[in-house]
Amino acid sequence: MAGKDVKAAALEREPLTLEASASDLRLYEVAGEVMKMEGMLVATGGEITDEIKAEWEGWNAKLDEKVERVLAFIKNRELLALSAKREKERLGQIQTAAQNAADRNRDYLLFWLRQLQIDSVATGLGKVRRSKQKKGKVSWDGEPRDIPQAYQRHAEPSVDKTLVQEAIDAGIDVEELGFTISDPTEYLTIS
Repeated sequence: MAGKDVKAAALEREPLTLEASASDLRLYEVAGEVMKMEGMLVATGGEITDEIKAEWEGWNAKLDEKVERVLAFIKNRELLALSAKREKERLGQIQTAAQNAADRNRDYLLFWLRQLQIDSVATGLGKVRRSKQKKGKVSWDGEPRDIPQAYQRHAEPSVDKTLVQEAIDAGIDVEELGFTISDPTEYLTIS
């Protein structure tokens, strides 16, 4: 909701009271009341009575409390995300270790079945069978530039954004070349 929309909505609805708990109000409601107070100050020519000052301080205190609650939520979600990321990494390590162990044992079993010239073994847990692929794997041992043209895979070209930014920094108008440059993004820093 744009700032003007919030201010208009705040002026049109029933007035909120300072008695309402900050936890009962939304940030946009508190911000709307602060903007409404700013409008009252402009309308009175900047004259600040004790009543206006008390209400102004009350709404600003509620705004501070609301910002603190939103900040606490943000920090909580960031910690949860970090925790989930670390858990994902930990589970990824477990998955990799388990798969590596399974693959090593598969190779171990295949090696000994091959050594003993046994094609299959049936057990209570399952059946193990030696199999062979119909085609061998293809690889290239030479330099990539020496791969015959007919057998090369060409990747789709992509923009080297670092080079484009260096060109912009050097004063080159890259928009003439067909690039689109957006406005810098505004973001929130939390410390």
